[in-house]
Amino acid sequence: MKTLTRQQVLEKQNKDLRIRLENLQVKLEIASSSHEDGRKEDNEKIRSKDKVIAMLQAGLCSLTEENECLRQQNEALRNALEKSEDRAAKLEAMLKKDSSNSSKPPSSDSMFNKAKAESGKAKSGKKVGGQPGHKGCRLLPSPNPDIIVDKMPPATCPCCSGDVNIGDGYEPRQIVDIKVIVTTTEERVYEGHCAKCGMELSGEFSEGFNSPVGYGPNVKSTVAMLNADANVPVHKTAVFVSSLTEGRVNMSDGTVVNVTAELAKKFATTVQHIIIALAACGVLNVDETGVRVNGKLSWMQIISNENFSLYGRSIKRGTLNDAMNNLIMLFTGVLVHDHLKSYYAFEHLTHAECNVHILRYLKAVTEIMKHPWAKELADLLLDANKRKKELIDAGLASMGEDESDGIIAKYTEILDRGQKEYDSAIEGKKNITYYDEERRLLSRLRKYLIEHLRFLTDFEVPFSNNGAEHGAKHVKGKQKASGGFRSDSGVDNYAVIASVIATLRKQRKHIFTAIKNAFMGQSPSFADTG
Repeated sequence: MKTLTRQQVLEKQNKDLRIRLENLQVKLEIASSSHEDGRKEDNEKIRSKDKVIAMLQAGLCSLTEENECLRQQNEALRNALEKSEDRAAKLEAMLKKDSSNSSKPPSSDSMFNKAKAESGKAKSGKKVGGQPGHKGCRLLPSPNPDIIVDKMPPATCPCCSGDVNIGDGYEPRQIVDIKVIVTTTEERVYEGHCAKCGMELSGEFSEGFNSPVGYGPNVKSTVAMLNADANVPVHKTAVFVSSLTEGRVNMSDGTVVNVTAELAKKFATTVQHIIIALAACGVLNVDETGVRVNGKLSWMQIISNENFSLYGRSIKRGTLNDAMNNLIMLFTGVLVHDHLKSYYAFEHLTHAECNVHILRYLKAVTEIMKHPWAKELADLLLDANKRKKELIDAGLASMGEDESDGIIAKYTEILDRGQKEYDSAIEGKKNITYYDEERRLLSRLRKYLIEHLRFLTDFEVPFSNNGAEHGAKHVKGKQKASGGFRSDSGVDNYAVIASVIATLRKQRKHIFTAIKNAFMGQSPSFADTG
């Protein structure tokens, strides 16, 4: 074996190292190339992922916008649904209302679903009708009959043919009837002259003989009562009078109108007396109702007390005509009304609220809203009114302060409970118009507590303004039968006649006789019992 020199060994080692270096460089180049390819692939993957991420971000943004849009649409639909539900509930509540649980007049009730009249009195448990010991009311026999017909037994006995002796005793029975007799009175005025001086003289016609042929006070009174009091339309009044007299009195529609106008004119001084009497009293009831005059809406107001009634027409609701306004300005007592705000403009008056209207509203809350507070307050008001009547029957003029304070405290407590029930019902709801009437009722009952309970602190003040409301019902009956009035003068004449007739009825005077006397020049007068 050849021994290498040191030089040769070093050269060989150098060569091996060079080869190893070259190999390492090749490996490095291969690794670097592979790493570059990997890096490029990774960069490509990253770029691909970036595109995916961008696409996902764009999709997410789109979904976010779509979701927000859907959320807004959902919120709008929810609000619309709540509004629809609120409106549906409100309309359903309106359908459940009639004259017994709202301010709607009885004339507005459906003829197929009339509201059942309910009494505020507690049930006694007794049978309906007259009770044992009831005095009763029946047609009484006349002590002086106009016609007497003797009905004798047969002259001979049908059994044995013997003569029948007639005794003095008899059993009377009477029939009361009306006989219509048409009489024509003719006055003849003659002319003459003085035999001494030659002066020409003539007789004079009596009052009422103003034309060749006219109608007497009985005919006029019948026509006026039929049209103004019984609410028979003008044409039907004329037809009735013609039928009643078998065609002997044929009256035109215009004559019926003229007769009522004449009566209204004769009642003018009586109406002034009514105004003075009402102004001097301590408590007045007032109410109003809409009437149609030649197709346009007007308002008929009624001011009354126990003895007098006054009707008057106004163009605008809550605005009294001149005569009624003068009456109210002279009046200094308590005015009982149904919360029409215009009445509170009369600040010189003491005001009281009608509680019958409140009972109707409370009934609606009880039946429709199903809130117990309303029934509790209605019972409290009815019990308080019953207690007042008991004290009056016992001869007392007022309620004890402790007792009245107790009723006021309970009244307030029920209102507080009602407010909680209302708040609970609307909690979490945005659309609450369904509950608006309950909210307004709670506010009104609290704000006008003194006016609603004035009937307890002043026994002269009634529980309601029914005295005036009954007058409004008569106006509604007139409008329902006749369809309305055709002229301003027609409705004003009706108001004058209705004022006098209602007062005559309250003072238990014979209406037909009073009207007849008015046509004969003697207007009715009344006692000063304001």
